[in-house]
Amino acid sequence: GSEPVKIEDTLSVGHAGPHNLPLTTQTSAAQPAPGAPGGGGGGGGGADEAPVVESVTFVVDGSPVTVTGVNNNFNINLTGGSYTNASKFTEITVNASGDADKARLSLLGVTKTITFNQGVASISVDELIGEQDISLGGLKTILSLLGTNQISITVTGKTGLNTEVNVTIEV
Repeated sequence: GSEPVKIEDTLSVGHAGPHNLPLTTQTSAAQPAPGAPGGGGGGGGGADEAPVVESVTFVVDGSPVTVTGVNNNFNINLTGGSYTNASKFTEITVNASGDADKARLSLLGVTKTITFNQGVASISVDELIGEQDISLGGLKTILSLLGTNQISITVTGKTGLNTEVNVTIEV
């Protein structure tokens, strides 16, 4: 008949105790006949991943200094060579994967949020602190007063996931 067939009152697994699992089988006119083709499976969705920060660029004396990081730690060395205390730092750029949406960076005691355009987000020192530039000597003094030589950057992807980045500056 078309009445449900009861197989077992209760099932227990190991020492987990009894669990009431009603097990029934029935035949329905709505089910396809044996051998009928089944429907196709749905496509899988892509896994949400945090954006990847590929490099950080400082512009000093009009020239870009780009560093790539390891495990979201970036070290930028602004000592020696043509750099002096009078050298001018004017801009910072973060390069990230195309799914990056916003970067929140804290530098010189100021925190700003900048928007990515196709994986690139830049902010000038002027936009950050209202000064055209800052000398490396001034940067060194401010970092010393703040007690850190690190900039923290939080990059938020379009999926809402974050990547935390630390940039260590040697001046």
